[in-house]
Amino acid sequence: MTESIRVIDNFLPIEIFQSLAANLMECPGYKCSDFSAAEEEADGSKFHFGEHNPNPNTKLHEHCSTFILFQNDRNPDADLIHNLFHHLKPEMDALYKALNVKKMNILRANCTTAAQENYVSTFHTDFNLHPFGKKMRTAILYLNTNNGGTQLKKDNGEIQFVQSKMNRIVIFPWETYHAGVWCTDKKLRFVLNINYIEN
Repeated sequence: MTESIRVIDNFLPIEIFQSLAANLMECPGYKCSDFSAAEEEADGSKFHFGEHNPNPNTKLHEHCSTFILFQNDRNPDADLIHNLFHHLKPEMDALYKALNVKKMNILRANCTTAAQENYVSTFHTDFNLHPFGKKMRTAILYLNTNNGGTQLKKDNGEIQFVQSKMNRIVIFPWETYHAGVWCTDKKLRFVLNINYIEN
């Protein structure tokens, strides 16, 4: 299934990309988590106020700030999302068209901070099971250039690394195991994580 991993540079027209990326990277709606890919990574610094560590083996790099733009027609920050979508309608239309989106499932911007090493998150899929199977895709649009990126696990066990580069996208079947890779050369690493059904 992972033979259909696609990496595309200069995915969106540059003026569309710059507007989309700049607005997402400056959006005030980010929320911090004390895990990045899986809740088992949490160390209790947020929900237990740092007093209880449910997982003492958690690595300190495993945290992420996420801004959810869309999630199955439900979002607690509805007014902020509505205003952002209205403001970025040409950019969102271009993104949906370029991806050939039939139905959006989750659209979220993630931000991780620099680390001393290119740490790798837990390998994961964004869903445990999805009824749309072959038509469901995960895509990662890199909003800025840095030496972090994404590792993807192919069917033969080989690991493919895709480096973060502005306006580069990697598209793959939803069941492909993947992991975020922290950067060491920039203070912040931004990606747009997209889960959708393709036409």
